[in-house]
Amino acid sequence: EQQTTTKQILLLIDTLQQNSEETYEEFKKCLVLASREDLKQKLEEVEEQIKSERRINLRTQ
Repeated sequence: EQQTTTKQILLLIDTLQQNSEETYEEFKKCLVLASREDLKQKLEEVEEQIKSERRINLRTQ
C-alpha cells in the first residue's frame, strides 16, 4: 500500500514537472498540507485536474 502510494507520487511529480512548474508548486503545497490518510485522495484529485488540463491544452494547441 505505502509503496504503491510512493510510486504514484513519483509518477505524478514527473508528470507535473513536464506539465508546468506552477502546477508542480501547487502539488508540493498539497503534499505538505495533506495528512497521510487523505494523501491518496489528494493525489487522485490532482491527477484528475492534470488530466483535464492536459485535455484542454491539447484542444487549444
